[in-house]
Amino acid sequence: MSKTEMGRIFRFAIIGCGATVAYVGAAIVAVEFGGLSPELATTIGFTAAFGVSYTGHRAFTFAVQSCHEVYLPRFLVTAVTTYFMNIGIVVFAVDVLSLPYQVGLGVVAVVIPLVNYIMGRYWVFESGLRETAH
Repeated sequence: MSKTEMGRIFRFAIIGCGATVAYVGAAIVAVEFGGLSPELATTIGFTAAFGVSYTGHRAFTFAVQSCHEVYLPRFLVTAVTTYFMNIGIVVFAVDVLSLPYQVGLGVVAVVIPLVNYIMGRYWVFESGLRETAH
């Protein structure tokens, strides 16, 4: 693996941590101070994390020029896809395989970031990476 790709993966992890903090922080604030249900708060947290993730991955992880009309819809498809994958993995582990939910969460913790990176690298921001390679 190239040094450039390793750098992207490292930056991806940093942005992912920031998005996680945004998600948890927004959800907690929505419940504790906004009086919202945890279910609604998760949507608010997801929205906050989406903004951090999109902005951070575009500008920092993959460092591509703004092309929101291409990147943003693709990033949204990726986010929604992995959101439903997340739910599906946990439901499959718990309801089908009768495993503890922690097993499902462990699989999610490995699979979802991997899928997010691959989709970001090879689909969402790929055209911008090609342009900067010349």
